[in-house]
Amino acid sequence: AMQTSMTIEDFISKNSYDIPIVPIRQSNKFYIKKHTQIQIPYYHSHLFYELIYVHKGSCLQQLKDRQLTMTKGDCVLLSPGAAHLIKKCDKSNIILKAVIPKNIFNETGGAILGDISEDSVTIFDKVNENAEFAILKLLEYQSHTSPHSDLIAKSYLTILFAELTSRHTEDIVTKQMLDDYFSKNIK
Repeated sequence: AMQTSMTIEDFISKNSYDIPIVPIRQSNKFYIKKHTQIQIPYYHSHLFYELIYVHKGSCLQQLKDRQLTMTKGDCVLLSPGAAHLIKKCDKSNIILKAVIPKNIFNETGGAILGDISEDSVTIFDKVNENAEFAILKLLEYQSHTSPHSDLIAKSYLTILFAELTSRHTEDIVTKQMLDDYFSKNIK
């Protein structure tokens, strides 16, 4: 008997039952972690929102209808049902993935971004310093176990989504502008 290897894409496209065979991941807990280079890439979707941020280097996202090359500072939000895979990265790349359950997204990003359809991908090019700060604070606070940890995480998520949707650059409020304001208004 001769065996041939088949990619997931080939298997799905040759599936005579027309049943989508894509694993669906679940989580009811917010967390953020580094994407590992040892993970075997596979198409999957989720019942939660996934935010992917390239802190250093680059990665290649395979979406159902296209490939997306992400580089330092790029961020993408995948809504529930959006099938994708992140191709293997080398160890010099730092790709952060945040799992955001629907109820938490509705309280934070949903209030800012509005209704996002299932199975959609929202791309944010080159996040500003405030958005990056919020991402890094989320990474820091997820390990805290204080009674206020969830509230702090939701607050940083709200700030993150507000910053992702704003189109200002990091140099809008410069030190000189602050100095001018304080010298004119604070006696």
